Amino acid sequence: SDRLTVRQSLNCEILIDRADQEVNQLCLQQVLDLMDEFFEEMTRETPEEMTESVRDSIRKAVRYVDQNFCENITLNELADMFHVEPTYFSRLFRQESGENLIPYVSRKRIERAVTLMDKNELTLTEISFLIGYEDYGYFSRVFKKYMNCSPKDYRKNSAQESTDET
Repeated sequence: SDRLTVRQSLNCEILIDRADQEVNQLCLQQVLDLMDEFFEEMTRETPEEMTESVRDSIRKAVRYVDQNFCENITLNELADMFHVEPTYFSRLFRQESGENLIPYVSRKRIERAVTLMDKNELTLTEISFLIGYEDYGYFSRVFKKYMNCSPKDYRKNSAQESTDET
């Protein structure tokens, strides 16, 4: 739709006023940041404006990621697969899933790693390969970010908890 909503108009006016203030203070980075916000506001669609076919495509994309998160999934490949421009796809994916693509995939991988670690049948290196990480060190860093401990410590604590319960 070519017409701006009242909310978009008010937000744009506020952003323009803030940009004018920043220009007067000659703070280039803040002006650029405000311009980014302005353009994002101008191109933002409300959920009601999103067509049902686009919503359906994004839901399919989320399901695809849920089933294939162990593969090397890129934003550009997914956008091509679902016939949506990558930047727009990224925004829609975030609206549908609540997360950006890469953190979403990482979280899914770590959740799967935890499930595999609890079974205690595979080495940590094998698990990192199975969930899509070719570099164990990188897997360990991502795991620690999400779980607040290393994979090794998680497995040790998990094993300790299971022996304490028996």
